[in-house]
Amino acid sequence: MSSLTIVGFFALANGERVVSTKPNSTVRTAHCIYTTAVQCSPSVALPAQIRVYSPQNDVPLADGLVAFVVAKAAFPLHESVLLDAYFVVPLPGDPTKEEYD
Repeated sequence: MSSLTIVGFFALANGERVVSTKPNSTVRTAHCIYTTAVQCSPSVALPAQIRVYSPQNDVPLADGLVAFVVAKAAFPLHESVLLDAYFVVPLPGDPTKEEYD
């Protein structure tokens, strides 16, 4: 599996809040997982998932929202690209409006 750092604008969808506990520990880690795509060329896009660590009481971002993301990307064979975000800035606006681009 190859990995690299990826920087770009990504449309986020299907946000889901996940809380996990480390084995043999009481430490809980919260994050949101979103589906997106990595656009390689005008005709090629790879399905991807973005994992964003966040406080336990945060709510997932709205579907269709665009965010500037810096993430570690992993490319497992025959699976979706995995993006482990360490910097996410959602673009302001309402993604349900036609003028949001």
